[in-house]
Amino acid sequence: MSNQTPSDQDSTAAPRSPSAATPPPWWATPPAWWTQPPKRSLGKRMLRGLGIMIFILSIVINLYLFTFIAVSNGSYFRRQVIRPGNEREVIAVYTVSGIIDGGAAYDFAKFCRETMDKPSVKAVVLRVESPGGMVSSSDQIQDGVKKLREKGKKVVVSMGGVAASGGYYISAPADEILAEPTTITGSIGVIANWFIFRGTLDKIGAEPVVMRSTDAAAWKDEISPFRDMSDVQRKHMQSVLDQMQEQFNQVVKNGRGARLKPVQSEVSMTFNQGKPDAQTVKYTQIEPLNGKMYLTDDAIKFGLVDAKGYLNEAIERAITLANVTKPMVVDFSKRGWLYYALFYASGAPDRPLDVKSQMETLQAPQIQFLWKVE
Repeated sequence: MSNQTPSDQDSTAAPRSPSAATPPPWWATPPAWWTQPPKRSLGKRMLRGLGIMIFILSIVINLYLFTFIAVSNGSYFRRQVIRPGNEREVIAVYTVSGIIDGGAAYDFAKFCRETMDKPSVKAVVLRVESPGGMVSSSDQIQDGVKKLREKGKKVVVSMGGVAASGGYYISAPADEILAEPTTITGSIGVIANWFIFRGTLDKIGAEPVVMRSTDAAAWKDEISPFRDMSDVQRKHMQSVLDQMQEQFNQVVKNGRGARLKPVQSEVSMTFNQGKPDAQTVKYTQIEPLNGKMYLTDDAIKFGLVDAKGYLNEAIERAITLANVTKPMVVDFSKRGWLYYALFYASGAPDRPLDVKSQMETLQAPQIQFLWKVE
């Protein structure tokens, strides 16, 4: 007989196999969907990736905008220092280029507001690269030039390849005008142009219907794209253009003063040449107030321009006239479309050319200070 007790027999018994162990409770075992992520479809994975990309892109754009706003400090213009110097003695350079329209006048007015009342701006160099443009827009810019001078700023014009008609109109009030040796300038005159559609509407089966109030019947549509002007209307239109010409002449006379050297001469001009109604007219003209364009040497001879010179020479003249020693020369240019869209969209003066604007151009007469090739 064995002397081992039941307890001793239990202690020496073989251990139970794991399969015989008690299983864990249901609440201690994680479900399969927890330990194994579900398989996503290709569309969901692409959508998730797109969302992450948009999120990252939004962060980049916001960082860019915050940096852009901080650097620009809310200014309409980008300021580029083209010659370092004393910040309290600034020569501001501004360029008017292309056709002078409402957008050009709007931008120049903004430039005037940013510089006119700043004591640090001692002079303005106005770079003109323009054949002219709309009468009202040109007049607004020349008025801004006069107001800059009234505020004590010296204004020197630097003419580029073309500074004619309205381009000269805005230059005339300056203290001095410098032109490059090959500059085309002058063309002091007014032009009006519009289209007349002869037979075009008949071909497409359209007929214009125009009604006028009784009191305005003679004049309301004196300029029409659908018919010729009467003799009375033509005389009236000629009178309007002549009055604008006189205003142009006065701006030049006031701006140039004793430097202007007009010369009177006789001219013969043939109108409607080669047609049955051709007519030769002799009249007295006063150069350079006659619509003629001039190169720089002749412009200097007539007193329209003070001297030959490029932009650097104009800057040096502005420094001399402003009586400053080591000024900072700063170029002002309008910022790009993003800044313009963010801060000035409501007052945007320049719009892309579309069909509507083209039709408005065809319907409305264009009275301009413009040098053009017919």
